[in-house]
Amino acid sequence: MLKLRQKFVPLKFLKRYIDKAEIDLEKDKDCFLIARMFKTKKGHNVSKTQGISYSRIYEIFKENITLCKITNVSLHSLRSGGASAAAANGVSDRLISKQGRWASEQGRNRYIKDTVKNRLKVSSSLGL
Repeated sequence: MLKLRQKFVPLKFLKRYIDKAEIDLEKDKDCFLIARMFKTKKGHNVSKTQGISYSRIYEIFKENITLCKITNVSLHSLRSGGASAAAANGVSDRLISKQGRWASEQGRNRYIKDTVKNRLKVSSSLGL
């Protein structure tokens, strides 16, 4: 089991975000983990029905990628990498489509790059 006490654990930050955003993963089953936020008189709230917009993700990405001095990465490569990693780890196609906001199976599949290990499973299962 992953220790949540370690200083830099992504799961720890995700849990903190879910707690602060008051997302109940049991009750809010259709909620986006990275949700759209909106301003209120008392601060900010999280929309439980809308994911963060592409334009906002692009702004955040550009601000932070320039700090790292990386030039050959785009949002599409991150989208492809995330979908590919999810597929390689057995996440269902339905959930990958939902998180990536793909309307069609063909659109989603263009982004997913299968690992060599997974591609070799085909030959292995045929006894080749």
